[in-house]
Amino acid sequence: MSPAPEHAVRPADAPDKTLVAHEALAAILESLGTAPNFRESIRESIFALHLWTQARAAAIFRLNPTEESLELIHSVGFSSSAVGAIRYAPVRNSLAGKAIQSCTVITVSEIAAEAGISELVRGELVRQGAKRLLAVPLLLHGRAVGVLNLVWNDEVEVSQHDEQSLMQLGYGLAVAVDHDQRHYESTRDGLTGLFNRREFDFRLHQQVETSRRDGSALILALMDIDDFKHCNDQYGHLAGDLALKALAKDIGQARRRGDLAFRYGGEEFAIVMPECSLSTAGAVAEALRRAFHARQFGDTESKQFRLSVSIGITQYDNIVNEPLISFVERADSAMYRAKSAGKNCVQVVQLGISK
Repeated sequence: MSPAPEHAVRPADAPDKTLVAHEALAAILESLGTAPNFRESIRESIFALHLWTQARAAAIFRLNPTEESLELIHSVGFSSSAVGAIRYAPVRNSLAGKAIQSCTVITVSEIAAEAGISELVRGELVRQGAKRLLAVPLLLHGRAVGVLNLVWNDEVEVSQHDEQSLMQLGYGLAVAVDHDQRHYESTRDGLTGLFNRREFDFRLHQQVETSRRDGSALILALMDIDDFKHCNDQYGHLAGDLALKALAKDIGQARRRGDLAFRYGGEEFAIVMPECSLSTAGAVAEALRRAFHARQFGDTESKQFRLSVSIGITQYDNIVNEPLISFVERADSAMYRAKSAGKNCVQVVQLGISK
C-alpha cells in the first residue's frame, strides 16, 4: 500500500464516536481541492478517507458511459488479487449498482453471507478478513457518476450522521470523478480506447524533451493495416471497425509497461517506447505483427479473412537534439519501407540513414 499524503494524517485526538466527524470531512474535502489534477485528488482523498474512517480498505469506481458497468479508478488496502477481482463491477445485480440505482448508502454487515457480492469478490474479501462494507453513491446534480466502497474487518457502528456525511463527501468526489472522466474522453480515441492523435502530439513532445534532457533512448513505432480500404470495400465498415479494435487490443498486449499506444489516424497506429533499444522494440513489433496476422475475421467460415500490418521503427537522435518532425518522418519512412518490402513485416531505419 502506498503511503498516505502528508496532509491526510489523522490527529491522535481525532474523535472516534463517529466514522466521519466534521474534522474528518473537512480534511478529506481539503485533499480534493489541493491536488494538481482530478486523478490525483481522487487518490489523495481516498487515502484521507481510509485513514480517518480506519477502514480496512477503500475503493472508488467510475460509472462507464454505457451505465452498465463500474470501473475501478483507485483503491487502497486491497490485496492485488482482490483488486483484480473488483476491477470491473456490473451495475445490474451488484451492491454498487444497487447504491447507484437507489441513490442511497448500502450497508452489508456480514460480507461472507452477502449473496449480492459475486462469489469471486466475496471470496477475496473474506480471505482478507473483511466483514462489513458500505457502498456510497457519488451523485452530481442528482446523477450517479460512481460509487465509493469502504470495507472494515470488524463490526463498526454506522450512524445516520455518518451516512449523511459520506453522501456529502460523495458530492465532492463526484465532481472529481466526472472531470476525470471528461479528461479521459478528451484524450482517447472513441473506437479503440487508445490515446488519440492530439494526445500523441502532446506526449511525444514530452518524451522527446525528456530524451534531450537526460540522454535516454526513445523509440517510435508507426504501423498501418495493410489493404484496409479493400477490407472495408469487401467486407463492410463494421468488419473494418472490428479489425481496428483487434489491432488496438494486440498493441495493448504486446507493448511494454510504460509504453504509450495511440491511434494515429484512420488505420494507422503508433507506439512511443521510452528507454527502449531498437532490438527490444523490434521484438515487440514482431510479436505484435504475428499476433495480428494470426487473427481471423468474418462472421461465417466462408467469409473469414486475415489482415496484416506493416510496422516501421526508429530511434530518436538526442545527440543532435533532432527536430521532432524529423523523428516522426523517419518512423513514417520505415513504415513505408515495410509496405515496399511486401507488407506484413517490420522495418527499422537506423540513425544516419536517409529516407
